[in-house]
Amino acid sequence: MGLLAGAAIAALSVSAASAQEAVSEVDELIVTATRRDTTVQTTPLAITALGETALENMGATGLQDITSMVPSLKIGGGSDGGGRITLRGIQASGEATVGLYYDETPLTGPSDTSQNSGGRSQDGNLFDVERIEVLRGPQGTLYGSGSMGGTVRVIFNKADTREFSGAVDVMGSAMEEGEASYYAKGVVNVPLIEDKLGARLVLYEEQRGGFIDNTRYDAEDINDRITTGGRVMVTALPLDNVSWHGMFMRQKTDAPGGGSTWYPLLGEKEYSTDRYVIPINRDELTLYSSDLEWDVGFADIAWAAAYYEWDQVNASDYTYTMLRNSTSVANCTNWFKLSLGVPTTSCNSQQLAQFTAFALSQTPTTLYKPAWLHTFNSELRISSKGDSKLNWTLGAFIEKREDYVDSTLAVVDSNTGVIGVPPTIFFHRDITTETDQTALFGDVSYELIDGLTFNVGLRQFKYDKTTYGQTDMPNWVSGSLVEPWRSSSADAEGWLEKYSVNYQFNPDIMLYATAAEGFRPGGANNTPNLEPELVPYGPDAVWNYELGVKTAWFDRRLTLNAALYQIDWDNIQTSAQTLSGCCSFIVNAGKARIRGVEFEYMARPMAGLSISGGLTFSEPELLEDQINPNIRDSTSLGDKGDQIPDISKFSASTSVDYVWPVTDAFDGMLRLDYSYIGKSYSHFRPTNTYYEKQGDFGVVNMRTGLEGPDWGAYVFVRNVFDIYGAYSVSSSAGSEQLVNSTLPRTVGVNLRKSF
Repeated sequence: MGLLAGAAIAALSVSAASAQEAVSEVDELIVTATRRDTTVQTTPLAITALGETALENMGATGLQDITSMVPSLKIGGGSDGGGRITLRGIQASGEATVGLYYDETPLTGPSDTSQNSGGRSQDGNLFDVERIEVLRGPQGTLYGSGSMGGTVRVIFNKADTREFSGAVDVMGSAMEEGEASYYAKGVVNVPLIEDKLGARLVLYEEQRGGFIDNTRYDAEDINDRITTGGRVMVTALPLDNVSWHGMFMRQKTDAPGGGSTWYPLLGEKEYSTDRYVIPINRDELTLYSSDLEWDVGFADIAWAAAYYEWDQVNASDYTYTMLRNSTSVANCTNWFKLSLGVPTTSCNSQQLAQFTAFALSQTPTTLYKPAWLHTFNSELRISSKGDSKLNWTLGAFIEKREDYVDSTLAVVDSNTGVIGVPPTIFFHRDITTETDQTALFGDVSYELIDGLTFNVGLRQFKYDKTTYGQTDMPNWVSGSLVEPWRSSSADAEGWLEKYSVNYQFNPDIMLYATAAEGFRPGGANNTPNLEPELVPYGPDAVWNYELGVKTAWFDRRLTLNAALYQIDWDNIQTSAQTLSGCCSFIVNAGKARIRGVEFEYMARPMAGLSISGGLTFSEPELLEDQINPNIRDSTSLGDKGDQIPDISKFSASTSVDYVWPVTDAFDGMLRLDYSYIGKSYSHFRPTNTYYEKQGDFGVVNMRTGLEGPDWGAYVFVRNVFDIYGAYSVSSSAGSEQLVNSTLPRTVGVNLRKSF
């Protein structure tokens, strides 16, 4: 949601000794990115880890809130979040380019009508989270398909079998140009059988007020949203060497006014839209997971299994497309010939006027798409133990995924723009996609001499994907005709490789070099009236070559990390449009290269003061013209040298956190955050009619308050200078410069108490 909220659970002391402890807390944060316990500074890959205290201090409530603190991390949807996750500029339509994990469970979104399952990500609430690990660069050997750009891991706090504890956290805020917002969150941990069984209950409700007005219907603040959810965590320790963690999670987000997009070109006032339809978005996730760990002496065995159901409803304005096609002679001809039974080879002016009147009678129009996804996945791993020169991990993975989407068109109330429930539809098609994936993988590290370690990873993968569906109600206006049930399949198998070497010069300096491969599955389009040669599309893949250094200075009061990388991307999956403009589909076209450098720093120059941040420079460009001989309209494709859309060449962030004593009982705190998003563009070709500039803005957030060992009271300001910044800008005929922007200045208070 982007609101600064949350609270620090433990107060920071201001003594020099405790300042050094704080340094150690950051540097020694334990992560499991390599499937074994390591620290951030001793993990030979580009990784950012944010612990619970860091998340609370920055007021993070969703993944969008952490993007300013992680080099090259971007999440589509702007202020709404929940869009495609991108790392190091690896962004394209199709399956996910970055893997998202809740504990040990990989989450993939529904395929939608355009097989764009990576276009949506689950934006779980970050209350009571132990840590977040962001692994940059391909993680294909250990984490599989969908991790070609990297992996984001959200690790929740587990139930404790020993101590009763809990916390409450509340927030209220006011937004300029909009409504008030609030949240209330709570957690309680109960030992059921001491040292054997414990349970943890997390509940939360968060509402963000709307701030966008629809001037066509004189409707104010239409884009409010409410998220409710909870988790039940169970820990069982039946034997000294066996542990089990179970989780039930449910989260629902309801946005009856749709996302936070508006039209600056209207000129009437900021944050306004004149769209014909007031859209809606609903998102609901139900997740069951089981993680079993067994210490067998020489190795640890881990078995993770999960099942989740993900339901969505997305409804948007389709009126402009209907208006654009209302004078189409070809569609008019089909309507007379196929619908009315009037033989004609081309509509005359009188017939065209009749068709136009028919088309306008179907407006205002919503594209209403309910969808669901059911997924089961499981992974079995065995990993070596100890500090020997040889360390290894072996594993197997299986996933079975089925998703379904209804694509419908319906007329909405012309007086209010409100969508009826259920809507009265005049076009319908449905698509089902079934995906089966299996993999065997291994990762081996060997310390050849003191400090010098070689690592090799391999993954043997196989997938089968089948897409089937039908169009049983035609849309004469857009030219989508009836198509009978049909199915198409795609499959592939192969190997992913990773090679790495690192040298630990001393406890404070490490150098590493990596060559790693990542991939995404191909698939089959199920698009109305699509030419047969465009139905299948193949997988795409990347090779990442990286040189990195991790350093600590001045008794670890300063850490400086850097990574230099080049990514070669082959057979890119990209989105194209049907000639009628009705539908999107995926094709393979071209090669790209991304060269970049990342810097991260953390400094604690004096007791109570910490300064951290990062910089990213990149050059994301096509290496050749994007060409697919089967596509006649190539406006969505790019030419050699074009910058990859939606990816900026430069971004930067910094934060300053200061804690000082007020009395013996409590401290004062002040935190300032600044993040800059460089400019990017909405399409490859600058000559594209709808080529739009995005980004190129910076935002300042502030948080201050008082905190004791088990309480905190804060005042915060989000977007202090009320900067208007465009996360994304999209244009089409009749819909120019639709913007998703920063939230207006927001001022609020936050209280928390732990026990």
